[in-house]
Amino acid sequence: MSKILVVEDSKSVREEICEILHFEDFEVIFAENGAQGLEKANNELPDLIISDVTMPKLSGYKLLTELKKSPKTESIPFIFLSGKTKLPDLRKGMNIGADGYFLKPINTDELIKVVKSKLKKQQVIKANIVKLEEENKYSLKEAGRMAKMGYWSYDNKTKVLVWSGAVYEIYGTDSKDGVPETDIILSFFNQKSQQKINKVKLDLISHGTPYDIELQLTNFKNQERWIRSIGEAVYNDKKEMIGRKGVYQDITEQKKIEEKNLRITEDYKELFDNVAISIWNEDLSLVFEQIDKLRKLNIPNIKIYLEQHPKALSSLVAKVRISSVNKATLKLFDAKSTQEFLNNVQNVQNVFGKGAGAVFINFIRAIWNNDEVFTSEINYKKLNGDEFAAVLSISIPQTVVKQKTVPVSIQSIQSIKNAESEKKESLNKLNEAQKLAHIGNWSFNTSSQEIKWSDETFHIWGFDPENGAPNFNSMLNRIHIDDQELFNSVVSEAISLGTSYDIEHRIHLPNDAQKTIRAIGKPLIGSSGEVIGLLGTTQDITEQKEASQKIEEAEEMYRILTDHSNDLICLQEPDSTFKYISPSIKNLLGYEQSDFIGKKVFSIVHKDDVQSLKVALEEKVFKGIVLDPLPFRVRHKKGHFIWLEFLVSPIYKDNKMSYYVSSSRDITHWMLAKQEIQKYQTTLQKLTIEITLVEEKQKKEIASNIHDHLSQSLIISKMKIDKLKKNKALKVISEDLKFIETHISEALENSRKITYELSPPVLYKLGIIAALNWLLEELEAKYKIKCMLNSNVNHIQLNDEKSILLYRSVQEIIMNAIKYANASLITLDINKNDLGLHILVKDNGDGFDTAALNNQNHSGSGFGLFTVKERIRNIQGTFTITSEIKTGTTVNFFTPLSI
Repeated sequence: MSKILVVEDSKSVREEICEILHFEDFEVIFAENGAQGLEKANNELPDLIISDVTMPKLSGYKLLTELKKSPKTESIPFIFLSGKTKLPDLRKGMNIGADGYFLKPINTDELIKVVKSKLKKQQVIKANIVKLEEENKYSLKEAGRMAKMGYWSYDNKTKVLVWSGAVYEIYGTDSKDGVPETDIILSFFNQKSQQKINKVKLDLISHGTPYDIELQLTNFKNQERWIRSIGEAVYNDKKEMIGRKGVYQDITEQKKIEEKNLRITEDYKELFDNVAISIWNEDLSLVFEQIDKLRKLNIPNIKIYLEQHPKALSSLVAKVRISSVNKATLKLFDAKSTQEFLNNVQNVQNVFGKGAGAVFINFIRAIWNNDEVFTSEINYKKLNGDEFAAVLSISIPQTVVKQKTVPVSIQSIQSIKNAESEKKESLNKLNEAQKLAHIGNWSFNTSSQEIKWSDETFHIWGFDPENGAPNFNSMLNRIHIDDQELFNSVVSEAISLGTSYDIEHRIHLPNDAQKTIRAIGKPLIGSSGEVIGLLGTTQDITEQKEASQKIEEAEEMYRILTDHSNDLICLQEPDSTFKYISPSIKNLLGYEQSDFIGKKVFSIVHKDDVQSLKVALEEKVFKGIVLDPLPFRVRHKKGHFIWLEFLVSPIYKDNKMSYYVSSSRDITHWMLAKQEIQKYQTTLQKLTIEITLVEEKQKKEIASNIHDHLSQSLIISKMKIDKLKKNKALKVISEDLKFIETHISEALENSRKITYELSPPVLYKLGIIAALNWLLEELEAKYKIKCMLNSNVNHIQLNDEKSILLYRSVQEIIMNAIKYANASLITLDINKNDLGLHILVKDNGDGFDTAALNNQNHSGSGFGLFTVKERIRNIQGTFTITSEIKTGTTVNFFTPLSI
C-alpha cells in the first residue's frame, strides 16, 4: 500500500483530500504546516507528498527546498496545492523541483488520476533502483572477486572481527571455521610485515591514523601472497572510536608483474650495455616540437623544403640530444669513455660522414609521414675522423613520452662494403679454400630434380665435371656397402620430413682408393612449409680420420707412460679431489688407486704441511701463478711419512680453472741429505763464531801482554835514558842517548797502536759508538780518507760478545771500502729505535755488481763477507749490501736489542 503525506493548513481542505485518498485505499498521513510536514517526511519517508504553497512556519516552496537537500527525501514525488493561477507562481514551484500542480478547489477525478500516475511512475523508479542496487551489489562483488579484494571490520564493543569471503581466500582458510585468532593471523606474515602491522595498528588505535601498506605472507595453504592492507577508524555520532574497518587486496600477481618488469628493465640495461651492436638513446622531443611548428606552414614536400632551407635542417639536427650510449658505441667510434663521446656529440652533426645530412632529411620525412620505423645506410665519422658505413635503424616514437628516449641502433657494415669490393677475389679464394680444405658444396631442387656440384665436390667423389653432377644411384654405388642404408635414409628423411643431417660415410673410387666423407645436408622450406630442395657440403675427412687415429694411439702411449711412471701423476679438481691417480701410487705410498679416487689429498698430508700446501694452491695455482716445486710429507700406508716434491699445472676451460695436473716424486733421501747439510751449516756457523771469539780473546791477551810488559819496559827504559841525559858526565854520549830515546818513544807509540788494533780498550770501557768513532778517526788519519759518524744516541748497552761481533763486522766492511772501492768519503749512520739498532755504512767509491756475491765462481774467496754474515746472523741480525757502479756501496746492519 502506497503512503501519501498531505501538508495543508486548512482543516477542511486537508480532510477532504485525506478522505478521497483513503477511499482509494492509500495510506494517508498529514501535517498542519510546513515544519511539521518536513519532520514527518523525514521520519515516514512517504511515496508521495501533496502540499499547500502558503502555510505558516514553513511555506510549500521552502518545504520542497529542504526536502531536496536530503538524499533520503530528494527523490520523493511532490505536488503543490494552490489557489494561485498565475504563470510565474507555477513556474517557481516547477523550477524548485515540483512534479505537479493542483488548483483549488480540488477536482476529485483529476486528483486520483494524477496521484495514481505519479505513484506508478515512482514504483517503476523504485523497482529500477532496487534492480540497480542488486546489479551494483553484484558488480561490486564481481569487481572485488576480479580485483581479489575483500573487506573486514572490527567492533570494539563486541570484540568481533568480520571478514568477507575474499579475505578467507587470501588467507587460505574456510569461512565455515570463522576468523582465526589474532596470533594465528599474525603468524601468517613474515617478520618485516609483522613489524609493519603492529606499528600501523598501534597508530590507528592510539591516534586514529589510517594506513595503506603492503604485506607479505604465507597463507594456510602454504601459498606465498602479497597483499595491500587499508585500514581506518570507525566513529559514532559523538566522534568516539567504536571500531575499525578496511580492505585487503591480493596484489601477488601485481608484485610478480613488478618483479618481471624490474627483471626486464635490468635485462634491457644488461643487453644495452653488452650487446655487440652500437645502441644509443636519443631525446627527440625538441625535434618533434619543431616538426609540429613546420606542419602549420602547410609545407607540401618536407624533403624539398629542408634541402632548400639548410638553416632549418641545421636547427633540427642541433635539437637531437644523445643521452646514453652502450659499450659497443664507444668501441665503434673509438671513444675512451661515455663522457668523451657525449662531449663530442653535443651536436650529432659532429659524427656525420659524407651524405649523412641527406639521410637525416629522409629521417625527418619519415617522421613527417608518421612512419613507424626508419632504416637507412649512413656514413658516420669516428672521433679520430675516420669514416665508416653503417645501417641506421630507429623506431619512430608514436607518443610524446616515448620521444624522450628513442633507441637508435647502428651496425657497422664497413666490413661488408669492403667485402663487396673484394667479392670476386673472395669467390676465387673460396674455391681455392675448398680445394685446400677438401670441402665442396652442392644443391638439389626437388621439383626439377636438378643437382649442382662445386668443383671440389666432383674432385672428392671422383666424377668428371664435364659429365655434370651424377644421379642419386650413381652416387649410391660409390658409397661403401655398409654405409649405403644410412646415407639413403637420411637423404630420404631430409626430403620427406624436412630434417637436417650430419653424417660420416665411406666411398670407393674407381682407382680403388677409399675416402671417408663428412656429409651435411639442410632442407630448403617453401612458403607452404614443404621441402623444395636441399643444400649441403661434402668434406673429405680421410686425413682427419687418420690424424684422429694417430691421436688415439698417442693418447694410448701417454696412458702407458703415466701408468708406468715412477712419479705419482694425478688429475685433481680445484678442491684437491682426485679424478685420476697413476698406478705408481702403489710403489710410492703403498695405496691402491681406488683408495683415493673421489677423495681429497689433505687426508694423508702431514698435519704440519697441510696449511702451506693449501696456501700454495689457493694463492698461486688457482690464480694462474706458476708454483715452484713444493716439498711436503705424505703418510705411507704403513704409517711412516715420506717426502714428495710437488709440481702443478692448471687446466683451464672458458678462462676458468677446471682441473689441475700434479706430478710428485719421492725426495725423501734428498730431504734427509738436506737436513744433514743444514746440521753441518749450523755447526759451521757456530764454529765461525767460536773462532772469532777465540781470536778476539787471544788478541785481547796479546794486547794485555804488550801493555803490561813490553810497554812498561819501554816506559822504564825511556825514564832511565832521560835520567842519563841529565848526567853531565855523560854529555859526550848525549846524541846517542837522544837517538835511543827517540826510538824507544816510537816503539812505545807503536805498541799502543798495536794494543788498540788488537783489542781496543775503548770498546770494552765506553761501548760500540765510542769504539767506532775512534776507529774512524784512526782510519782518517792513517789513509787520508774523510770519515763521518752520525748517531741519534750517545751510548748503547750491549754485551761483550755482541759488541765485538758487531764492531769487527763494521770494521771489515770499512776496510774493504778503503782497500777496493777508491772511496774519498765514508759515512757511518747509527740509528736506534724501538725495533733495534741500525748501522748504515756508505761510501762514494767505484761500486760493484752485487750479483757477483751470489756467483759461486766469482774470483776471490769471499770469506770476509761470509764471516760478517755469520757474525750478524749469530746475534739474530740482518746484513744487506746494495751497490751502484760509479756511485758507491751501502751496507745495512740491523740487530734487535731485545735479544
